[in-house]
Amino acid sequence: MSNCCSALQTQFDSDFARRERERFERRGPIRTTRWLVDALVEAGVEGSTVLDVGAGIGAVTEALLGAGAVRATHVEASSAQSQAARDRASAAGSVDRIRFEVGDFVDLAASLEPAGVVVLDRVICCYPHLDALLAASATRTLRLYGAVYPRDRLSVRMILRLENFWKRLTRSPFRAYVHPVALIESRLRELGLAPRSVRRTFAWEVAVFERR
Repeated sequence: MSNCCSALQTQFDSDFARRERERFERRGPIRTTRWLVDALVEAGVEGSTVLDVGAGIGAVTEALLGAGAVRATHVEASSAQSQAARDRASAAGSVDRIRFEVGDFVDLAASLEPAGVVVLDRVICCYPHLDALLAASATRTLRLYGAVYPRDRLSVRMILRLENFWKRLTRSPFRAYVHPVALIESRLRELGLAPRSVRRTFAWEVAVFERR
């Protein structure tokens, strides 16, 4: 899995983390992240622990702690993104409630405590090994599982093919993936999670599952 982690470090570097933090501080979370947080809060996060996978600058972690979650684990493959999240948490006074881990989540999962709420906000699209990611994250889930991933439709696949073609031309190792939504849902059901809610944009699916 180390090649995948290296590609993520390259894509989500310090310049990317700086731009993300500046955009977030001007405008707040993007629409799909807001929808994901709203759906999880509606399902009930008060008193829960959170495992935020591919957590970026910590937008979801911050929102769920603010909504009553008691502590969180922030897992991020990009050290620049993780540092930006730590800086934001320090400024907000919540850093003592967050455990920060840097690396490939699939490699780290066995060392992490299960959590009441597990979140993958635009993470599935960045990871080539779908089954390994779903198995590692779903088995850490005690109650709620929230994810944002691309819709499996021709137009979205074509957009990502163009993006990946550009990455090849510019010698970037990063690739984006449209994994079949039906496969994601069936695998999560096999792992004991049932669909609770779903919202969609043109390109994205915002889904919450719960432990049966």
